[in-house]
Amino acid sequence: MAFTRSHMLLVLACFGFSFILIFSTVLKNAGVSSLQQVLFRIVLALPLILALARGRVKIEKGDLLYFAASGLVFSAFLFTALSSIVFGCPVAVATALIYTQPFFTATLAALTGRERMNTKRFTIVSIGVFGAFLVSGLLTEPISSLSVPGLFLALSAGLLYAVYLYIKRMLKATYTPLQGLFNTFLLAVPCTLFLGLALKAFTSNPGFVGFSM
Repeated sequence: MAFTRSHMLLVLACFGFSFILIFSTVLKNAGVSSLQQVLFRIVLALPLILALARGRVKIEKGDLLYFAASGLVFSAFLFTALSSIVFGCPVAVATALIYTQPFFTATLAALTGRERMNTKRFTIVSIGVFGAFLVSGLLTEPISSLSVPGLFLALSAGLLYAVYLYIKRMLKATYTPLQGLFNTFLLAVPCTLFLGLALKAFTSNPGFVGFSM
C-alpha cells in the first residue's frame, strides 16, 4: 500500500496530539484551569484556521444546529481530556484511555449500521486498545494509586472523541474540511462557556472551572 498524503497528515496529527496533554500539564501547574485552556485553545485556533482557509468560510442557517452539536461535543471532549490531568491522572494513562476512541468509533459505526463489525476488525481494534493500556502502565499500576475521577474523565474523552468523529462524518459535501472545522470551533466557543457556567453550579474547583488572568 502506497504512503499517501492522507497517511502523512495522520502521522502529523498524531505527532501534534502527543503534545497536548504535556502542554496542559505545564499550564495546569501555572494555575490555568482546564476550562480556560479549552476556551483559549479554540479562540486562538480560529484565526489560524481562517488563514488556512484563505478567508473562504461560510455557514448556512439550516446547518447551525449541526455545527452547534459538533461544537458542543468537541468542547466537551477537549474539556474532559484536559480535566483528567487536573484530577491527577498521569499523562501516559490519560493518553491510553483517550485512545480507546477506536473501540468506541467501531462500536458506534456498527450500532448505526454505517460499518459492519466482523471478527477481524474487532480483533485489530482490541489489540490496539490493549497495546495502549499496556504501554501506559495502567494494567500494572494498582487502581488505588490512581485518581478515579481522572480515569473516568480520560475514558469519557475517548467516548466523546468517537462521537465527535461520528458527527464529523455527517458534514455536507458543500463544506470543505477547513470550513467545517472553522464553523465547529466558532460555535464551540459559546458551548464551552455554557459548559463552564453549568459546572460552576456544582463545583468551584479553580483548576477545573476557574479563570485566571
